[in-house]
Amino acid sequence: VVVAGDGWASRSTNNGATWTALGRGLNSGFLEADFDSIYTNENTWIAVATGGWASRSTDDGDTWTALPQGLNSGLATASLLAVSANGDTWVAVGASGYASRSTDNGETWTALTKGLNSGSLSPNFTSVAANGNIWVAVGNGGYASISTDDGDTWTALPQGLNSGLETAIFA
Repeated sequence: VVVAGDGWASRSTNNGATWTALGRGLNSGFLEADFDSIYTNENTWIAVATGGWASRSTDDGDTWTALPQGLNSGLATASLLAVSANGDTWVAVGASGYASRSTDNGETWTALTKGLNSGSLSPNFTSVAANGNIWVAVGNGGYASISTDDGDTWTALPQGLNSGLETAIFA
């Protein structure tokens, strides 16, 4: 499955040889949702978009259902910029420091601490990734946070991750 701006998405079932258009907006509730990120844990697909729109598929991307706008992050219109999974645990991050977590394979979502304790309440988090129970979220202004308990709680990392540029934008 690939996603694009203005709500467009396509799916291939033969290793990319041919593609079929999916429903515009992936049933997110907004036909022209600009999708910023899509991820799969091989059981579930989740796509997140500008405006807080999000969709979930549990059948290899064939059909999609809307998730709560903003994924219950506290701001319904937050731009969700990245999503990732570690097994059944999912974390979505976005604009203005908003983030959310699911522990039931993306079915329900709970708000995380705004800014993920990064040292700023409003960084635009542009990336989130997991390796086992360790999660890292990074964003503009060089702000970054780490979780060592599968995304439940977060601790600030050094601004700029000791790269020498404290205002770096990480993606």
